[in-house]
Amino acid sequence: MKSFKQYLQESKQSFGFRVKLAHEPTDAQIEKIENHLAKYDLEGGVSAPKKLMLQSAPYDFPQLRGYEIYVMEFSTARPVSAYQITTELQNLLGLRDGMMKVRSDREPLEAAEQASIDGEEGRPVLLGDDDYSEAEKIDGADYYGDKFNTSFVQELLKLRKDKEKEIAGKEIDE
Repeated sequence: MKSFKQYLQESKQSFGFRVKLAHEPTDAQIEKIENHLAKYDLEGGVSAPKKLMLQSAPYDFPQLRGYEIYVMEFSTARPVSAYQITTELQNLLGLRDGMMKVRSDREPLEAAEQASIDGEEGRPVLLGDDDYSEAEKIDGADYYGDKFNTSFVQELLKLRKDKEKEIAGKEIDE
């Protein structure tokens, strides 16, 4: 039989978060963030800020056009809400609303964004597929070229003759 301490060790969880800033954080700000998050049993510290690709309207900051977004990741051993961390860090760094977002790894929006960045479930990103492997193979001769044009004109002539026969048949019946 397992002891209570063994059960507690097995049930230990980690809570991951991503901090997105609309400006490049300084070393002093990163140190302040790490010191503040220590009360939530910070695991491994805060990652170095990574700059995201420049976007005209960033996903988390649609009102900020043309800003470079920096992302830092961290995980805690204690459960805490992303909103609580956001308000605490904004007050700590003196940032106004809308300049920083904190999202948990467990939020559906964050999971969807990561899936779109990484490619869904191991599938390659379609824009990175130069061979268009998922597209069906099409024979171009069926849709353009001299052979297609000849068969198209013949089909039109056949339809024209059928229409003329139909009109002539109606005139005889009348």
